[in-house]
Amino acid sequence: MGAVAGKQGVLAGLRRRSGRPATPIGKDFVLAREGDLLVVFLLSVHGKLPLYHFRVDDTVGKYLAMVDLVRHHGQGVTEVSAAFGLHRVTLHKLIGRFECKGSVGLIPGK
Repeated sequence: MGAVAGKQGVLAGLRRRSGRPATPIGKDFVLAREGDLLVVFLLSVHGKLPLYHFRVDDTVGKYLAMVDLVRHHGQGVTEVSAAFGLHRVTLHKLIGRFECKGSVGLIPGK
């Protein structure tokens, strides 16, 4: 009960605060909108810890968070792409571009 109930409580709290539902990413992360920001939270025994935040119109920030969740936090491509509303094949391409060019590879049109 503890971990599942705790996550549901965090999701409900984020929804009350923003008026929008928070989107789970795997079992340990959630994506929430707070005003004009998107925030990825890590759910831990200490509560929700913000890992990434970026403006809703910041495409590179969004892509960087997605790539990092897969590469460094063990999240699946399918879960991450679904949470951000991007096709999984596109996320695979972004990961490849990041591995070849770094952050510059995430700039649309580059």
